[in-house]
Amino acid sequence: MRLTQADASFLYTESASGPMHISSVYVLEGELAFEKVFEHFQSRLHLVPSYRRKLAHVPLNIAHPEWVDDPEFDLANHVFSHKVPAGSTLQQGVDAAIELNEPILDRSRPLWKVYVIEGVPDRTLILQMTHHAMIDGASGIELTTVLYDFDAKGANVEPPPAKPWVAAPVPSAFERFNTALQENLSRSSLSDAFSAASRIPASQQAL
Repeated sequence: MRLTQADASFLYTESASGPMHISSVYVLEGELAFEKVFEHFQSRLHLVPSYRRKLAHVPLNIAHPEWVDDPEFDLANHVFSHKVPAGSTLQQGVDAAIELNEPILDRSRPLWKVYVIEGVPDRTLILQMTHHAMIDGASGIELTTVLYDFDAKGANVEPPPAKPWVAAPVPSAFERFNTALQENLSRSSLSDAFSAASRIPASQQAL
């Protein structure tokens, strides 16, 4: 799945001083053990397939990168535990989240990361980092609804498939280049056709 111009622009303009991921801190009621949150995310991954996809660049950069399944995907590379001193205030928990926020996400992996912050009485804080190239406003809201619904009954949630997830084969560099080249040629031909049509006199177009 190729990135759109808008989504790719978030990658091209990103820098250490200008990161392009969205960071949010969710404050949940109650103290949830890290293991429970980890298992919860594991049980919802099938509902957010983009979370298992990483970037694949096109040789010579003749087209925007595309999303491909990460054959080495491991949830443990994306969901981490962080403990603040027991009895910490909510503000101290938020301060810890701010310190954990990273300047740039690792582009060799799916562009998201989560920290589960424990130690604040009667609260669990979750720092969520997701690259803007992956989500827009609408999909971000949907993602939040899916991932942060900790309803014990899991009402109205599609259960994980019976068969374990298997990554689709990643196209080779040659395949990615060839596909992008064909897309470019197709767009060029279509553009030429529209350009030629625009030069036809209106009287002839009516015929």
